Amino acid sequence: MPSGRIVAADAFFLDTPEFTVKLPAGRHHVLLLHVTAPDFGPRVAAAMIRAGEPSPVKWQGAQIAAAAAGAEPFAYGVDSGTGSFASAEAVERFKAMPSDLATALVDRLLADYKTGGEYRQTATITVDEASGLDIVTFWSGFGDGGYASWFGLDAEGEPVALLTSFDLIDDPTKPTGSPAP
Repeated sequence: MPSGRIVAADAFFLDTPEFTVKLPAGRHHVLLLHVTAPDFGPRVAAAMIRAGEPSPVKWQGAQIAAAAAGAEPFAYGVDSGTGSFASAEAVERFKAMPSDLATALVDRLLADYKTGGEYRQTATITVDEASGLDIVTFWSGFGDGGYASWFGLDAEGEPVALLTSFDLIDDPTKPTGSPAP
């Protein structure tokens, strides 16, 4: 992420605007939270970008510029069963590609999801080898839907993580457990 500008979107449409908050510029890990249950098998419950240390101490709903102040966290639509994280620069580069090259990258992405007869839960496409711009994609919970994102803030209020929940875990901003008697 050259500038820290970040997009979370359906991996095959990349049609959502960037968030108003930026993560620190640089290369960051994408982590997936997996859940498995006998009735539905393995799923990606959440995806998170961690921008190094320290750990988040507070979470705030991610917003796009068009959102009203104080609105619920922005939820991006998924129609392909696959979400993604990318820098705004990677999305811009991908959208500017000639259609045959973009189609070839999407075909490679689809092939990466099925290797050796098994389906993987994540795949990455590099849209610019020289700069390392890439788009990290992953299954979205049970598939299609609208999924909200949150920024994790450190003790100084600086963003250090971005989390998208695929509705298989609780909202990180809501208290858990029973209230004290």
